[in-house]
Amino acid sequence: MTLNRPDHNLLNEAMLREIAGGITHAGESDDVKLIVLDSACKVFCGGIDIGEYTSQRVFQMLDAFHAAFAGMLEVGKPVVCVVNGPAIGGGAELAAFGDLVIATPKRIRQPEISIGIFPPLASTFCLFSSDPRSRSSLF
Repeated sequence: MTLNRPDHNLLNEAMLREIAGGITHAGESDDVKLIVLDSACKVFCGGIDIGEYTSQRVFQMLDAFHAAFAGMLEVGKPVVCVVNGPAIGGGAELAAFGDLVIATPKRIRQPEISIGIFPPLASTFCLFSSDPRSRSSLF
């Protein structure tokens, strides 16, 4: 699966639902043994499309995030994220849900922390759902 929403692959509800649908479709196909998520753009994923992340749409956006991320966790096939450009904010969270992340140095960033905001969704979920051996290396 290739992210292709130029220029920065910003995550909006439609894109998140398309990712979830693609993961589900690949998971149901006996011909698919491995799911690779990469980008056609210079940026793997620039995070959330702030224009859609409003108080009126927050629940739809969270539901779409959950559908995509839960799909990656529950698919039953390995998901490899090839971070071939910056993965920023929600894009870093998207990559973190892969079973394996292949990235060049300095590609994954959480800019929220520089302004005192904790990354809202995946960072806490990934920490507590990951392999206990990898969790212990964080502390």
